[in-house]
Amino acid sequence: MEGIHNFAAACFRGKIELWQTFPFDRQNTANGPHVIHYTYSFNPLGEPEFEVRTGIPQAMTVTYPQTLPVGSSLLTVHVVGSDSQPLDSAYVCLVKGRSSEE
Repeated sequence: MEGIHNFAAACFRGKIELWQTFPFDRQNTANGPHVIHYTYSFNPLGEPEFEVRTGIPQAMTVTYPQTLPVGSSLLTVHVVGSDSQPLDSAYVCLVKGRSSEE
């Protein structure tokens, strides 16, 4: 998808495509200004930086320490794909315990 990986950029690219494809539909005509109407109508609602998946997610194996000492500012996490090769662009999220005691 032309290197576009977020929702807002994909919507903007669609508007540019409409503008370039229908140059004679930009003014008010008997049928209305279709390009202008759709350019203003289809704006992203919600999170514009939402990442659009462009492939099928693959299985991953993640290894990490079971505990993290208090005061630590570094956590090393290893992520490998289904082919056992390291994934250097994997996103990792760290969440503090989910019980009310933690």
